[in-house]
Amino acid sequence: YIYIYIYIYIVCHVLSVNVMYYSGESVNFTCFFPKESRSTVAWVKQRAGEKTLLIASSYQALPAVFENYFDKHNRFFVEKDDSRFNLSITNVKESDTATYYCVKYIYQFTFGESTDLIVKGKQNDYLNFTVVHVL
Repeated sequence: YIYIYIYIYIVCHVLSVNVMYYSGESVNFTCFFPKESRSTVAWVKQRAGEKTLLIASSYQALPAVFENYFDKHNRFFVEKDDSRFNLSITNVKESDTATYYCVKYIYQFTFGESTDLIVKGKQNDYLNFTVVHVL
């Protein structure tokens, strides 16, 4: 008997690569994959010097499931259809600064391009300043 193993290599394409937002804003990431694939997809978060955290995953056609209490924040949302898996973060905080990956599994794990999210303090903090005249 001859066994043939076929590995399907499909990369999830993430639209954003490096993005900066201010605290309180919302950000959306989209991961695309071929409609005909019935795969497992996931969003993960990697902060510098910390372990990677699974945010949410979806096995084939099943609804997405949150991991690591990301659903308890009431700021992380996912939406999946037959060709994309979206991650939305509302009211971003500086602690959301991290690299986000869309990961896909079809016989092997495939990481999409990383998206570096940088969250700065509120935009008003950078626009409000006082001019002092010294006489």
